[in-house]
Amino acid sequence: MTANITNITPYINFKPMEVRAQNGLANYSFSTKNDDIDAVFDVHITTKDHYGKVIVDKKSAPVTISVRSERVSVQSKTKNGELPFASNSVIEAGNPNGILFNLKKLNKDQIVLSENLPYTLRIYDDIDNTLLRDPINIGKNEYLFRDTSLLSKAGTYRFEFIDQKGVKGFTTITVLPALPTKIEVTPSSNIFIAGEKTTVLVRILDAFGNLAQGEVYKLGGSVSGGAGFMEEGKAPSSTISKNVIQGYTSFDITNANPNGSMDLSFRIDSANVASDPVVLRSIDFAKVSIEVADKEHIVAGKGKHAVHVKVLDKSNQVLDGYNGILSLDFPKLSGTLSTPFVHITNGVSDSDIDLTPGYVAEKNLRIQAQIPGIDMVEGNIITVLPDVPMSFAFAKKEDRIEAKESNLDNTRATLYDRYGNIAYNAPGYRLSLNIPEESKKYATLSGTGYSFVDGILDFDIGATDLP
Repeated sequence: MTANITNITPYINFKPMEVRAQNGLANYSFSTKNDDIDAVFDVHITTKDHYGKVIVDKKSAPVTISVRSERVSVQSKTKNGELPFASNSVIEAGNPNGILFNLKKLNKDQIVLSENLPYTLRIYDDIDNTLLRDPINIGKNEYLFRDTSLLSKAGTYRFEFIDQKGVKGFTTITVLPALPTKIEVTPSSNIFIAGEKTTVLVRILDAFGNLAQGEVYKLGGSVSGGAGFMEEGKAPSSTISKNVIQGYTSFDITNANPNGSMDLSFRIDSANVASDPVVLRSIDFAKVSIEVADKEHIVAGKGKHAVHVKVLDKSNQVLDGYNGILSLDFPKLSGTLSTPFVHITNGVSDSDIDLTPGYVAEKNLRIQAQIPGIDMVEGNIITVLPDVPMSFAFAKKEDRIEAKESNLDNTRATLYDRYGNIAYNAPGYRLSLNIPEESKKYATLSGTGYSFVDGILDFDIGATDLP
């Protein structure tokens, strides 16, 4: 690999040279004592075969690296706030005043220089570096940012200002969640078998949908109807209290009553906020039923098969009013499901699920289906069949046998599909065998035609008295 650089002054200790690439990557460093320079790099790659003939000849697009001793100083504060300008700011989500930025151009001695207006502002998520807004032109050294759609979403954002000479400066703005205004309660299932449990996710949110993270909130919960919150080492209790700092938590709830109705609610007294009540039910029986389209003809590497899920009662009727989230899994080598989770609404899956067979055929594979509070699953055993036979192979028990007429060498022939699966589902396949005329005095066969059974056939090659 050859690197060529233009617009280079004697101050840069870099010259055109060859750099060896390893594993597709090549690295080189350069330095300069110049305060203001643009270095333009391009890379030329030439690959030759062992005859010296060029087989690859590529040149990269130019890349410019700007060296500047100047910088843009960016300071910020909340508009109308009492705190002075700082290198970064922290505000609460929904602050209506916005953020005021002060921009100065400084040299390496921290002397203020005249600006090269306008500045270009780019805003990034400081965690994953995603560009969040199109470039904004800033025509002066103060700028008020009041985009409420961004300043209402909790996170850390990087505001990057670049002048016309490419001199850059940045600051970070951290938007914290506002005070909680909502408690959102989501049960994994609203109906469960008596004596089992259902898991409930509780999220504490502000008015803008942000999780109320970073502050400790004492969350209290209560459940009626003889139900109880489950805690390790304790008997189930109708009330519970937990300190929450991440903005969310979960609880397990059980009820031994086979015909129970429960009201579940949560509250944070310090924020004077409460959840809407959630109604749960415990019943004596329910099961998950899985239906796979064209279940008897699932073939390795071919097609898709629709999967439907129902929750049924003891009369095999859809359990009306049942809502929950079902998790699904399947052996990866034999197939994939289009989604690992499916919502059950009024007892029926509310989205399409597809099973795409893989390349490994297997009998009695199980679609794993888990839903809190219901253990019984039916219809989830399937078989992925081999594709049509494409080849066969021999395997001998012995490589050599003694030249004696009573000696036999057991040999197996196996049918395979294109993926290497034994084609056990291919009836009617026969194998014709014969021994070449010149070899018949050394070996014998008991027959000339054999039928495969489940993709396999065994036959014997007999020895004669001649070695």
